[in-house]
Amino acid sequence: MKRVFVDIETLPAAEQRWSEIESGIQEDIASRYKKSDTVREKQEEAFRKTSLSGEFGRVLCIGVIVEDDGKEMRAVLGWDDNAKKFTGDEPGILTAWWDLLRSFDPASDLIIGHNILNFDLKFIYQRSVVDGIKPSVNLSFRRYSSQPIFDTMHEWTKWNTQEGISLDRLALVFGLRSSKTDEISGDKVYDHFLKGNHQQIFGYCLADVVLTREIFRRLTFAK
Repeated sequence: MKRVFVDIETLPAAEQRWSEIESGIQEDIASRYKKSDTVREKQEEAFRKTSLSGEFGRVLCIGVIVEDDGKEMRAVLGWDDNAKKFTGDEPGILTAWWDLLRSFDPASDLIIGHNILNFDLKFIYQRSVVDGIKPSVNLSFRRYSSQPIFDTMHEWTKWNTQEGISLDRLALVFGLRSSKTDEISGDKVYDHFLKGNHQQIFGYCLADVVLTREIFRRLTFAK
């Protein structure tokens, strides 16, 4: 069985793309808010929220750990190890992801992550369609199933749609060290990116994948 542990980090819409859609958003915001400072705040909020949607947001990187036949491979797709920064090449990142899954067998292999059905994998699929990158494997997004996608959030909540749990809180449940720190967490990735703190984001993304694997092992009673 091949196991692919995954976590993604995302950015808001690219500047050019944002300028194309901003006028419509600005009109909508302005119609609901009177003060100009409030309008600007809501515009900034709307812009940042695009990082949570595959419609306009971008994949910054995809952290993976692959276990296959007793071997392990770790990588952060989108990372340039020579330059020690992210490439910013979303089509290249998505192509590398689907190349990684070319030998993936949905009948026996697993893709494992936290809230990946609602976020990570959906985001990857949507951006792949936008960028014209054809998936190398057809993954079923059916609910109430742990094959081929094992979502640690849903496995813990037993598919209670009104109940969710963060990776950070689930780490606390199991007495594991959280990947989130006072310096960096998912909602701070864009700010660190703007400051050029790429190495910090790289470490955070990979730490998320490592933590997800530990939680998976607890949930499946693996040694």
